[in-house]
Amino acid sequence: MAGDDIALALRSCADSYANVTATLRADDPDETSLSELRAAWNAHYRDAFARFDARLRADVEADDARALGRLPVSVSSHNLDRLFQVLDGDGRLGDVRNRERAGDLVAMLRKLESLLAATTREPPAPTTGGTA
Repeated sequence: MAGDDIALALRSCADSYANVTATLRADDPDETSLSELRAAWNAHYRDAFARFDARLRADVEADDARALGRLPVSVSSHNLDRLFQVLDGDGRLGDVRNRERAGDLVAMLRKLESLLAATTREPPAPTTGGTA
């Protein structure tokens, strides 16, 4: 079933993304190694996210309405990848020339983590409609 395929791809994407956020130093993001963060992101983006995004595109083309709720994950991920591309250097995140973009990167990483958590939540069990 197509819905099961996209749900599995989304779960795999969320699991892979956890490796990205594990690279981000929660106590002091400025001390995060940009090269390690970028490497974790590229591994996620080119593998698990790419599979999810391909499945999502197929569902959108098939006019599957359930795909609409997953589009923000795709759009956010593509925007985040672009942000990684514009950040210079491989040192600490706190050493990048454009500090505003570094702050944007940290904020987007955290927002995408929340979005993935919300999107992958299990739907409530259906009710039978009967009375006890």
